Amino acid sequence: MGGDVVGEGVMTRESTFNEEGIRNILKDLRAQQTNAEQRIKQLKESLKDVIELSPELQEIEKKIQAINDFNKNKKAITQLEDMETDLKTVKKDIVDIKDAIGTRLKL
Repeated sequence: MGGDVVGEGVMTRESTFNEEGIRNILKDLRAQQTNAEQRIKQLKESLKDVIELSPELQEIEKKIQAINDFNKNKKAITQLEDMETDLKTVKKDIVDIKDAIGTRLKL
């Protein structure tokens, strides 16, 4: 994108609905409202069972996080090794092409 600003504009949208359209819109909005209210009620109900973590569980949580971090690092190391291997292959291919072409083309 970027560049100079060459203009400004305002877009507006205006719609006119008949009585049936308005009823349908209100029906859909009421259904969305009911669904949202039910979901909020369910979430609040599920949060009642949440307990504070005991010190033992907090320690376990820290260990689990350390394991997750280790697994992320392990995956990153594997990706790094794969990328380094790919880079070596690309560099070798470039050298092979340059050797095959010699001085016939300026690259």
